[in-house]
Amino acid sequence: MLVLFDRIRNMKNDFLGNLLGSPSRAKILRLFVFNQDECYTSEQIAKKAQVTKTAVQKELKSIEKTGLIKKKQCTQEVSQGRGKNKTIKKKKVPGWGAEGRSPYLPALLVFLRSVAPTSNDGVSGKLKAVGRLRLVVLAGRLCDDENSRIDLLVVGDSINDKKLQVALRSIEADLGSEVSYAAFSTDEFKYRLNIYDKLVRDVFDYSHEILLDSLDVHSILAK
Repeated sequence: MLVLFDRIRNMKNDFLGNLLGSPSRAKILRLFVFNQDECYTSEQIAKKAQVTKTAVQKELKSIEKTGLIKKKQCTQEVSQGRGKNKTIKKKKVPGWGAEGRSPYLPALLVFLRSVAPTSNDGVSGKLKAVGRLRLVVLAGRLCDDENSRIDLLVVGDSINDKKLQVALRSIEADLGSEVSYAAFSTDEFKYRLNIYDKLVRDVFDYSHEILLDSLDVHSILAK
């Protein structure tokens, strides 16, 4: 798997969006460049990039002219029937994907890594409303490290899962790729630390960046 970013850049603005004159085009372009083996329908693109369907149709035409993407047939699962008679079938639907033969994709991938739009403050800001946060840690691919099983660790109390999902989708739309995460209450996190839970320990054993810490987690780890 391609490493997404050298690091999370401290950028207040979306450089690529400003350069292209279209934040929507920048989000859609990242989606294809960072997920070159995937095929997306127009509806999936709109949802993942968090742009309107009208913007999707407009920007796909512009990006297609560059030879970076092409029309493909996506495989989609469709449920039929109800109850015991319910079956899942696969069907082909029109979609879009990266043009793997484009000579510009490798260079564009390197460039997009260096101008990632999400700042540390931006990540913290998007998560601010999900609950009483005590600890937020970037890890995994967000720190250029494939060893950790998660990219984001969130610890807090009264965490609203729906708001957390909204925040994650917004972060993913900015980055152009899915973010694997773990969210724990403060008590559960401390318990996992005490029993040397591998998932949690891996976050701190490998490359990571702490955005918020009111638990003084390194003091806990040192005990």
